[in-house]
Amino acid sequence: MTERRGKRRTWRVRVLASAGMMALALTGCGKPAEPGNPADPGETAPSSPTPVESPATPAPHSRYDLPFDDAVTTQAPEGSQAPVAQTLTGESTARLHLAIRDAWPGIRLTDDAGKPSPIAVALDTDAGPVEITLFPEYAPNHVRNFLALARVGYYNGLVFERVIRQELISDGGTKHRVEVVTAGCPVGDGEAGSGHLGYFLRPELSGLSHDEGTVGFVRAGDPNSACCRFYVCLTPAPILDGQYTSIGKVTQGLEVVRAIAARPVKDPATYPESEQPRTPAKIRRVGRK
Repeated sequence: MTERRGKRRTWRVRVLASAGMMALALTGCGKPAEPGNPADPGETAPSSPTPVESPATPAPHSRYDLPFDDAVTTQAPEGSQAPVAQTLTGESTARLHLAIRDAWPGIRLTDDAGKPSPIAVALDTDAGPVEITLFPEYAPNHVRNFLALARVGYYNGLVFERVIRQELISDGGTKHRVEVVTAGCPVGDGEAGSGHLGYFLRPELSGLSHDEGTVGFVRAGDPNSACCRFYVCLTPAPILDGQYTSIGKVTQGLEVVRAIAARPVKDPATYPESEQPRTPAKIRRVGRK
């Protein structure tokens, strides 16, 4: 799931906002009375100034309500291309970027006592229903990002674009067979460098282990390169622990994901990236249950 590297640059999305302005009037320019002497007859003694309350210090943000601009960066990782103008479904990526920013603060991850709780999400696909349970305590910003993407309809109409089957070797020489299916690429092909909307999540390498059915965010070689693509593990993949940000588990419908991964792939003689399915499964809708 590591992609090739290139030059670093920053993608910027123009945000138009109106700024409020406050005018402050200065009064009382006369000479004050001397200490111990009354003011001259006919003059009004200056009144005591009204105490001005110091502005309250904003409460620090908890890890469960971090603002969008603190959770992400627009500094493009090496190897990234500029975001595509439109997604596979014809949506403007610039509009989606701003819509996600607007939706971000309204997504709640905790109960009234401030305690995070699991969040069930339904994926309606043309291969069948899939339920994912998200765990905000492990990666709150990535969970909020997934929910924001779902809320603005980003995933609706996109596809499961690739099946990746690799044999990875750990530092100790142990071989690990890893199989994952990926989805959510804005252009639907999972090509290197184009799977983003102009912002990138800062990593949250938590303790949620990569078991069968684990869901996480796809990234490139740079840890700060995840945005909108996600993966589902079809095998245990402990070698990915501490390397990729995992956000939840498939709690219903893993057999549907397996059927998606079993679809015929493109002819490897014509398409070297043969993990691309000939007819990719489509995501109809993603939403909280």
